[in-house]
Amino acid sequence: MSKYVVSIVIAAVLGAVVAVGVLYGLSRDKGGKTDVILAIDDIKEIAQLATVEYHISTFLDRKKQRQWYEWLDARFIVFLKGVIKGSVDLNLAEVQLPAAGTKTVSIRFKKGAVIVSNPEIGRDDIRFITVSDPNVINRISDEDRNRAQGDAIAALKKAATDAGIVEKTAREAQILLTKFLGGLGYTAKIEFEGIQLK
Repeated sequence: MSKYVVSIVIAAVLGAVVAVGVLYGLSRDKGGKTDVILAIDDIKEIAQLATVEYHISTFLDRKKQRQWYEWLDARFIVFLKGVIKGSVDLNLAEVQLPAAGTKTVSIRFKKGAVIVSNPEIGRDDIRFITVSDPNVINRISDEDRNRAQGDAIAALKKAATDAGIVEKTAREAQILLTKFLGGLGYTAKIEFEGIQLK
């Protein structure tokens, strides 16, 4: 039995993106005209700001089956909480700068560009509670606890995936890049292979 609680923290400050965009763009004055020079590295640095964090907790109720010579099953509960992050792998981004006379920057992220981290778990983020351990010989062991901990970690990652961390990370990257490029006078065409952006 597994329950989880998801609280979402989106780590990005959209209000400052336009200001950051101006700092990243190099300007030259040509007789009253200002040309903005875009660099692929600048675009990728902005995409790197797109991260999503999920704070998730779960608990598993585990039963250790009794052996034929024992009277009762043993039972324990594992509580686990952790932080799972979604980010963008910039090595899987193809950036096409605008052709002369156009203002559209095309950015295409290949499949697998959104990375979901393993949970960050602190020392106090996991607890085991023994409900019953009545057997003298076949007691709940460290191996049983480690196996339950591994299952709880897998449950955290599945909960984040089910809650849409991949899609939310891609959407966050799209918003940041659109605002950044828009602040420089460009339009953005952003695609993530295998992810439908709204």
